[in-house]
Amino acid sequence: MKIKAKTGLIVSTVDKASLNMANIFLEKLNYHEEKNPPKPVIKAFFLEKLDAVLAYFSDDIIYLNYLDNVLDVEQYIFLSRHSSLAKIKSLTVHHTGNVTDEEIYGAKPRELCYTYPPLTRTILLNIGRYAKKYGISKEFEIVYEATHHGPTSLSKPLVFVEIGSSEEEWIREDAAKVNVEAIIDSLVNTEKCSSVLGFGGGHYSRKHTKHAFETNDCYSHIFSKHSSKHLTEELIDQAIRKTLTKVEKFVVEKKGVPGRVKNLISNYAEKHGYTIEYV
Repeated sequence: MKIKAKTGLIVSTVDKASLNMANIFLEKLNYHEEKNPPKPVIKAFFLEKLDAVLAYFSDDIIYLNYLDNVLDVEQYIFLSRHSSLAKIKSLTVHHTGNVTDEEIYGAKPRELCYTYPPLTRTILLNIGRYAKKYGISKEFEIVYEATHHGPTSLSKPLVFVEIGSSEEEWIREDAAKVNVEAIIDSLVNTEKCSSVLGFGGGHYSRKHTKHAFETNDCYSHIFSKHSSKHLTEELIDQAIRKTLTKVEKFVVEKKGVPGRVKNLISNYAEKHGYTIEYV
């Protein structure tokens, strides 16, 4: 028997940031524990206010391609750590996907997840608001990341909400509170916006993030400069098809994509009636 709720809040017991955020949810909200949850769910708590289930798994969070087998939900929010060799302190949101021909980090070859851009952007904006409230907005970078890693095979939209970039940040209570309160507010009231695809820039999608904060555009998949070299018409088709809201336009970093990719995007947009905005 699957656990049913509107939202699945996904926790990995091998992820310290994930457990940190999960503890904040249980401190802030009324809940009841699900009895005898289906394996491989370790434990699960139903959060009444959000119509959400907080579900714990022993696998690392990027490998949970089997969630549809045990959860009956409309959307997934993954509570996750973010790792960076540069150890940039960050609070990030992103979608999942793999544009290469090889299976990497829980993502199947040339497969993208389903997205619901209004929820992702609302969480991002609320992270910005709560980071100011808790006094960490200047210490932590608040940013969309480009599409990367898994899981990619789930049938419902998903978003990763992360604390980065080292163990020191993963266990910080203030960072966890920022993300959790942002998620709670976003599930209670998701803001409307115009959905777009993003192209270009680095792994940290700083120009796209700035654009989202300054306009009413919200991002589905963002293909970084590095990943865009693998981009094809079929992947753009898939990104549009797997965006639950209508994609209105493409937003492209002027100097953030190679010439071949600019031509691919331009030809696709002209062929299918999309406008392009450069940032």
